[in-house]
Amino acid sequence: MAPRGIVEKHLRVCLERPIRTGRVGTMTDQRSDDRLAPAKAIFRHYLGSKHLMSRDGAEREYDSYAVTAQQEARWRKELIEELANQLSPDEVEALIPLRTMDATEAIPRLLEIAPLGDSYAQLQYADALWEMARRCPWTLTPELAERSKNAAIERWQSIATNPPSVNDGRLLPKGLSADGIGGVARERLSNISKGLDALNPGSNPPRMDVIDRSLLALFQWIERGWQRLRRRP
Repeated sequence: MAPRGIVEKHLRVCLERPIRTGRVGTMTDQRSDDRLAPAKAIFRHYLGSKHLMSRDGAEREYDSYAVTAQQEARWRKELIEELANQLSPDEVEALIPLRTMDATEAIPRLLEIAPLGDSYAQLQYADALWEMARRCPWTLTPELAERSKNAAIERWQSIATNPPSVNDGRLLPKGLSADGIGGVARERLSNISKGLDALNPGSNPPRMDVIDRSLLALFQWIERGWQRLRRRP
């Protein structure tokens, strides 16, 4: 996850926009939207993260509006679509909040754009695809998760083996030069060849076989409890 200051910087693009209801509804719907407008502003500011809300002491105010899970899902969908629509071969800033949200819903859009930009943009899109597929594999079909990882590897390989290209006017992060982009891509590939995570070689991604066994044990425990309750007179 990106540092908090970086996330807030890149969020200004969505905070400056008016909140949209997305549809014309009844008077009751309008009153509900008006009542929840402050909650929606908080949700957007913190990308729907209760953890980020709690760090700033905003969670209590947000909870006071009793926002339903269905409403949060609508807000999340709306915000992800808004951010994804800002992406282009030259525009990568919206990737920061999308990565923070683990917005795997935007992966098809990322796959379309990933090969089209300069070396720096391709690096950013590849990193986003890899991170989302790794962090949230349960939200993707196995085919899409594999396609996302393969697309990231293809971009890193292309960056590592071709002369760097950086568009005029592109401001690179401090400490990163055009020539250094290829080195970053080679480091990602080296981590993978060693059996490590490309972006966080010191971390251990969750093993799905362990997760599956844990879930099975939980379901079996629930089933045994249910059977005992049924046997009671």
